Amino acid sequence: MSAALRVERRGASTFSCGLFPEWCNGPSVFGGLQAALMLEAMGQTRAAPERQPRSLTAQFITPATPGPATCSTRVVREGQSATHLSATLHRDDRIFAQAMATFSTARHSTSYD
Repeated sequence: MSAALRVERRGASTFSCGLFPEWCNGPSVFGGLQAALMLEAMGQTRAAPERQPRSLTAQFITPATPGPATCSTRVVREGQSATHLSATLHRDDRIFAQAMATFSTARHSTSYD
């Protein structure tokens, strides 16, 4: 599994990754794996490592066929306690998936046990 989730930094906000045929459901790589690759790249993009992922949404645009791919990330907004990022998983001009995530520090909240 670890090789399937590996992203390698190629620039400040660009990562390379592989989409492996053994992780396909029909012609496309599983959506969960695509989302995990984008989340991993966004996690490496954030400036504050103490901020953990709190939300993730992903849209699957077109079937992600096996082969090399690129994940491009962008910090949308960075505030005092939260960072919002976006990611695009693509090969050349073909977009496979896009995602948005929020990373933030832990905070105390009320528990209703």
